[in-house]
Amino acid sequence: MAENESKDANEQAKFSLLPANEAPQELALRATLPQKLHSLEAEAACLGIVFMRNDLCDSIFSEAPPSCFYDGRHRLIAEAIDSYRNEKGKASFDVIVIAEVLEKEDALVKAGGFRYLNRLIDAVPTPINFKDYTHIVKRKADLREIIDFSSEAIHKAKAGETPEAILDFLQQKNFALTSAESQNYEHIRPIVAKTLDFLEESLEQRKTLGILSRYQDLDNKIIGLQPSNLIIIGGQTGTGKTAFALSLLLQTALPQAGDKGISVGFFSLEMSKQDILFRMLSATSEVPLSEFRRGQPQDRHWKRILKAADSLAGTNIYLDDMPGITINELSTKMRLMVQKHHVNLIIVDYLQLITGSDQRSTREQQVSSISKQLKNLARQLSIPVIALTQLNRSPDQRDDKRPRLSDIRESGAIEQDADIVMLLHRPPTTEQQSMDDEMVETVTNLIIAKNRHGPTGNIKLVFEGEFVRFREYLE
Repeated sequence: MAENESKDANEQAKFSLLPANEAPQELALRATLPQKLHSLEAEAACLGIVFMRNDLCDSIFSEAPPSCFYDGRHRLIAEAIDSYRNEKGKASFDVIVIAEVLEKEDALVKAGGFRYLNRLIDAVPTPINFKDYTHIVKRKADLREIIDFSSEAIHKAKAGETPEAILDFLQQKNFALTSAESQNYEHIRPIVAKTLDFLEESLEQRKTLGILSRYQDLDNKIIGLQPSNLIIIGGQTGTGKTAFALSLLLQTALPQAGDKGISVGFFSLEMSKQDILFRMLSATSEVPLSEFRRGQPQDRHWKRILKAADSLAGTNIYLDDMPGITINELSTKMRLMVQKHHVNLIIVDYLQLITGSDQRSTREQQVSSISKQLKNLARQLSIPVIALTQLNRSPDQRDDKRPRLSDIRESGAIEQDADIVMLLHRPPTTEQQSMDDEMVETVTNLIIAKNRHGPTGNIKLVFEGEFVRFREYLE
């Protein structure tokens, strides 16, 4: 009995080492769990190794940054080491140097004093096992974070939030945890170094910063499809939004000139996977779409169709045609595509068909919320996200019929959230013609109405209605 009480007292003493800003209500929840949520021994060993082997500092702190250290003293020491290295670069340090850093911050006593810093070196069984010690510290920190956001999810459920909103919250937390995004702040020094390295590599390999659309005039304007960007493609019904989106998909996913192509996810809320594939086969094989729609391709076209099918099957294209998908379901699937299949680009056709998470709000508020979540997803996943959007009928009232940013249907927030807005405009030849008509060639204007990182302007493309695809305009 006395032995058990002693163990409980020891555990309580360890919990009392938490930083002052730790939520006290979490302690009771954590203390009831059977699994130990920290390892003071592993934390001490990591810090001791850092003092002994400065060269292992990056390896240890890249996996287990200071925020992962549970003991308040250990966290202060880790933060002091991190701060010193951010200021001095890779300059060597020892116990005396870090003690001085702590002293300047009036934190040496809180960190256990100079004697405790020296004891950390004695706490190292062997530096060889530094990876194991680091892994233990990180895993324990992950467990504590899981408890924290699980507790927050319980609070949200009790407060009456919808199951979809809570599941999306948990999915976001899970993604942040598994992709090591929980500590997002960073000193500018390593950012500068990484950026310069990237620029040098891009210069040597003649790479662009974004994903090339392989439409030369477009790439010259927007410098490729940039990671973290929300790109909006707008147009009225029948102007070729889906055709242009699928053209972009094929341009980026199919191998060309030694480039193996990228992984692309395509969400179609309007057409089935088979309809999407018919369009892709038509564009790739140069067999008229009408033959696929009738289900009777001509015998002389079969060889081209099989070759196109083989090319498409060899790409990393992922199709989803779930109708009425909610923004929370879409978010979950997008994260899964990136985590599991390493998708580099996601296209959504189209924004107004996504169901909002809060059915009590107005449609304009829902679309505004959807737009913001798509932008946040682009940043979290660090990939370009392309979303198609409908335009209202205002262009019909103008003499030139040219669309404007203000024509985006249902929400001005889309224009605000987007990094790039491109509007399709095809001067009509007859009132009945649409982009599905099998015309030989039709010049279409791609208006770059907004470009957060560069110039706006007008680009000419040619729509080949027979194959439902866009190609570059040649003078």
